[in-house]
This record gives sequence, C-alpha cells and structure tokens, in this order.
Amino acid sequence: MGGRNERILGQGLQGRHKEEIIATKCHHLGSKKRVIASVEKSLAALKVDVIDILQLHNLKDRDSVLLDDHLEALTELRQAGKIRFTGVTTHSNMIEVIEAAVESKFYDTVLTSFNFQSPPELARAIEKASAANMGVIAMKIMTGGYRMEEIPGLNPYQAALRWVLLKRSIPTTIPSIATLQQPSQNAAVMGTTTTWRDDLPPQPYA
Repeated sequence: MGGRNERILGQGLQGRHKEEIIATKCHHLGSKKRVIASVEKSLAALKVDVIDILQLHNLKDRDSVLLDDHLEALTELRQAGKIRFTGVTTHSNMIEVIEAAVESKFYDTVLTSFNFQSPPELARAIEKASAANMGVIAMKIMTGGYRMEEIPGLNPYQAALRWVLLKRSIPTTIPSIATLQQPSQNAAVMGTTTTWRDDLPPQPYA
C-alpha cells in the first residue's frame, strides 16, 4: 500500500512498542545505500527507533540472499541498533532461497509460502532452516480448496491452519483474515485436540 501500512501501524503503536514485535520488509534493492535508506524511511513511518525484524522481501535466488551489499547493509543497521533481527521472504524458487539463507548463517528468520499442497522438498528445506535455529514463518497457509468432512469440528480453513501449525519446524504463521469472524476462528484452532487424522493433509478438490 505504498508505505501506508507502516504509517497506520506507527500511529497505532505509539507508546506501545515494548508490548509488540514489529516486523517489516525492504525490497532487495541491490545496493547497501538503498537498503539503508529504505530502512530509515520505515523507521520514520513506524515512529520507532528500532525495527525488531527487518526482512529482505521477495527474494528469488541464491545470489540475492548472499549479495554482499545486502549483508553489509543489514550488518551496519544492526550494529547501529536500528534493527534487531534479519530475515528473508520468498514467494518463488523458495527452496533455493531457504537453503541459501541457511548457508549464509546470517539471517534469523525466513518467511515462506507453505500449506498442505506444498511439495515434500519444501518441507525438507524448512526443516533445515529450523535445525539451523532460524525462525520459520509460514504464509499462504490456507491456499486451495477443501472437503468439509475431512476434520470434524473445524471448517476447511481452520483445518489447513492447524495442519501447518502441527509442523514442529514452523513456530508461527500469517493466517489469512478476510472476514471479521476469522481472527477468533484462527485463535480457536490453538485449543483443539489433535488426532491421527491431523497427520493427513486436508484433501483438495479434484
């Protein structure tokens, strides 16, 4: 939204930053100077002195993950106390990006698409990241169509959310919220009892 989300968040969090963890993104701009300038702009919009998690956004290949200018910019920002943790986000070529982030031994988090339709190879890359003590954040977790009868007591989106949360390598997610009811529905998943059925992914429509 052209930076408006950061400004809205900055207004809502005034005086409350210590109560929240703030994460935002920076496009992988290819130069140290441009990355630093982007982060300075985010700090001003958010009205904070430090960003808890700064993520290079939508990385698509190994080279962008390991680019010296990116690593140097994030290192300088962290040493200056302007960011606490660093991460990458990826929407495509995700396995290569995740494996490069693990290889770097630099990044603290990775944000990636992951759901019951994801290939096993992506799950294994996520497990590698988790084993390397990276915080894995799953997005697009409710993608796909579902059969209502697969998980008794849950709607299809709750079932998809719980399936991802049951993966020990994924400590947190960004669930979709498109209705006023969904925040409470998502939270309700945390209190449900699991069974052997939860080892099976919700089945997509044919």
